Amino acid sequence: MTGDERPIALGYGWSDEAVDGFRRWAAQMGWPADVQDSWLRSAAAHGWTAQEMVAEIRKGLDEPHVAPTQGAAPHHVPPAQQQAPKKSRKRTLAWVFGGIGAAVAAVVVVAVAMSGASLMGELLHVGAVRIDASKAGPGAEDREFANVFVGVDRDQEFLFDVGFPVGEDDDLGEIVEVYLDPQLTMPAPDVSSYEFRGQLSVSPSSFSIGKIAEDGDGYELQINQNGEWGLFDRYYLAVKKDLATGEVLPEPVVSLFTPKAELDSPVATYEARDGGDGVFRWNAVEGATRYVLVSLGYGAHEQEYGTSSRVEVLATTDGTQIAASDVPTEEWMGRNSAFVSYVGNSEDEARDPDFADRGPYSARTALYGVVAMTADDVPSAVALVNQRDVSAGLPVKVAGYALREVMVGRTRDVADLPDQVPVTMADGSTTVGSVEYAVGSVTERFGGYETTFSVLGSTVVDTVAFTAASVEAAQAALAEINARSLALRANTGGMSLYSYVTPDLVGGGETSSTLPDVPYPVFATTDLGRFIATNFVAGNFKVSLADFFEPGSRVSGTGVDIDDVIGEVVTQNPYLLGLWNVSYSQSTRVLYGQPVAFTDLDTYRADQAALKVQVEDVVARIGTKPSQRDTVRAINDWLVANADYHHTAWAQVEAQNSTAGFERAWSAEGVLLDGAGVCVSYSVAFQALALEAGIEAVNVTGRSRADGVGHEWSRAKVDGAWLNLDVTWNDGASADRWLLVTDAELDADHVVDTDWLVDSQLAAYTTG
Repeated sequence: MTGDERPIALGYGWSDEAVDGFRRWAAQMGWPADVQDSWLRSAAAHGWTAQEMVAEIRKGLDEPHVAPTQGAAPHHVPPAQQQAPKKSRKRTLAWVFGGIGAAVAAVVVVAVAMSGASLMGELLHVGAVRIDASKAGPGAEDREFANVFVGVDRDQEFLFDVGFPVGEDDDLGEIVEVYLDPQLTMPAPDVSSYEFRGQLSVSPSSFSIGKIAEDGDGYELQINQNGEWGLFDRYYLAVKKDLATGEVLPEPVVSLFTPKAELDSPVATYEARDGGDGVFRWNAVEGATRYVLVSLGYGAHEQEYGTSSRVEVLATTDGTQIAASDVPTEEWMGRNSAFVSYVGNSEDEARDPDFADRGPYSARTALYGVVAMTADDVPSAVALVNQRDVSAGLPVKVAGYALREVMVGRTRDVADLPDQVPVTMADGSTTVGSVEYAVGSVTERFGGYETTFSVLGSTVVDTVAFTAASVEAAQAALAEINARSLALRANTGGMSLYSYVTPDLVGGGETSSTLPDVPYPVFATTDLGRFIATNFVAGNFKVSLADFFEPGSRVSGTGVDIDDVIGEVVTQNPYLLGLWNVSYSQSTRVLYGQPVAFTDLDTYRADQAALKVQVEDVVARIGTKPSQRDTVRAINDWLVANADYHHTAWAQVEAQNSTAGFERAWSAEGVLLDGAGVCVSYSVAFQALALEAGIEAVNVTGRSRADGVGHEWSRAKVDGAWLNLDVTWNDGASADRWLLVTDAELDADHVVDTDWLVDSQLAAYTTG
């Protein structure tokens, strides 16, 4: 403001302190003097007194598009001033108002300077939800989260009273942060935060992050609008510090909220497949005509500012699945390159001096998901798929530097060729895969021989040169290495936990709305899970969840996601017998389930009874042991001695993607009644026997680190501590190789996912 303008402002009741206060605040927001002047000239041109300014502000709040027309400042900060928020992610207050107009936003500060902080609370945060994180409130003991907000307005603001000083350079994300997962590992990119006079505000970003351009079809869609939640279908709001003292809390206080949506989000899963491929699957959404597979990537700069660097269309379909191999890639980049989620060097290349100029290995957050779309291009929120299940499970190339280390001390003779080689995965990590040499493709080259090799369970192919006495000798040696390599490959066999079916495919029967009595053990960590599991075990395949969910919501009043709890139910209950198809109707609030191997209820119940008799008989034969550790070992040893891995069943899945005829191989019946099963059968059989013997046990899902294929193993509570055991792999190596080991010890071979237990309960089942 120039000298001749100050008397005009003061003539309408603005004190020197008010004007100076405005300038200090505007300077903190990064506005230069000319922009500040435009705000003040606009207010002066309207002749507003303090009271009139308050009236105009309220009018603007009621009518969001009303703004001064005479002498008004521009509605947005000029492009030169639209800077990315600072690391603390404080946003300019002009954006808080959405469409009120820049002049009104500026006046707020002046009004506050004259009328006090209470006016700020009244005007600036109309409609905000104030969260008291010092206590969870009534009924908290029945909730998975401190607060649960289902179906909030898309422009919803959350407020926190802060009792300690917050500096301009403080990172607000260290106080309160919004995440996309309950494990608090993926910060949400569509968030803006600021703190003013002891109030910390969290609201949707003013940046349009969910913007997708698809050149092939020539259209552009925007998932979230400026200043609206909706890029994702749920968010986890974590308070990390005591809001009164600023002390870091031992555990964050987490609240869940879901925004309103015009179109339901699909529920997406990803299943790694043998052959270096994977399949994204989802349920059909009513009103959707096509689905878009997208990736949301973050670069280092974008992670600092909390905004997404790109939202990229990978593929579209009118169906309900897309294979990773169907995602187009540039030929020179190779298969699976669309899922590469590291920057610069891979983990392997970062160790190679030849690649030093490309910098260190830099992991990059890469989120994958599915968007449902109507015929009018109305999009749903992104249905996220766990990044670790995608990038970490897709092989890209041989890890050259690690391979050179493997070859140290070996000669060039064919007999010294390795039976396993290191492989770089799409997330940049290095794993080890078994090798198959092309025996029939041996050719002479440069005084020696050459052939190609592939990594089993992948599309990775490379060439190797070696010496040998003759072509025939080379072929014989390579055949021996192949046999040894195949024997080293781990037995797996994990499948997706569930798939979706439409209600009309489920058999008849009444809808259950009560908790029945059952003669079998039922596992659940929540009341909702116990209600579902008990009904399914009892043979009630239509279950009303009206007491748990509001119409149209997939999140219960206690914060439990229906798909999350289904994952736990079908994984942790051996008397559900095998693989299940499950579907939930949000409108009728009825859950439909059906075990894949059964077409009638009598057979289902007869098989349950037979399994229970066998479980009791085996535990009786094992007898009482001196300790829990001895009991677990005895159950493991009995299974290893009396069961075999069902290679035929798994081979059919690999060849035909079907369990038809071998359904019991994915149930405790396979190992306990038929003497053969895949990893799921070993795991649930162990659980059934352990529970009968008085040992707490759960099943853990994930994948084999060697080839990325789904896998399942066990976790038992021994002397107060949870420890892992993989009976499947023990039945093929020494019987105690993977027996009662910690998570850290298991991590060398296994990667754990989050599908086997309700997310909020996972931490309670980890090893020390």
